[in-house]
Amino acid sequence: DITIREGLKSASGTRMRESVTLSLQTPGRTPEVALPGQGYMLPASGSQLVALETVNHEQIRVGLYHLDERNIKQVLRDGLLAQTPGQISGGDAPYYDYGGGSGDAFRASVVPVFEGLIRVNMLEHELRRDGLALADMLGAPAERGLYLLTARAPDLRSGEQIKWVMVSDLGLTAVKTPQGLFV
Repeated sequence: DITIREGLKSASGTRMRESVTLSLQTPGRTPEVALPGQGYMLPASGSQLVALETVNHEQIRVGLYHLDERNIKQVLRDGLLAQTPGQISGGDAPYYDYGGGSGDAFRASVVPVFEGLIRVNMLEHELRRDGLALADMLGAPAERGLYLLTARAPDLRSGEQIKWVMVSDLGLTAVKTPQGLFV
């Protein structure tokens, strides 16, 4: 309860004649699942973590689908990296069952490598940021190639988040110097 006492002056200069008590209540935060960022480039060895943000969830339904690096050209050609989840799947179909363009070749080259529930430590009504370890899902470090990671609340069929994840042993360094840019 909040009490506003008599005599409080308003912006127009008038004063309250009597005290007012208000009962206010703020609702809890709506449950959320998010995979923040544009995408991820992860090393072929070492730590392979993808950020996951949750609010009011103890479990998350996760899917991880592998596209061999030899087939990345098709994904780039079809513009899949820039599409939304609904555009990729065309509705309720799984993302790896992409039906646009040369869909049969795409379906044949994408392999579901993990589908299941992941436990997260819930902070009630607070944003929690964790790292999803690909090795924990796969039982070993992820192989080189392109992965499609999906995450959603376990009791929903919609609202799925997707993130493209590239695992590679290639690296690129760029340094700006007075002589120019060196790559």
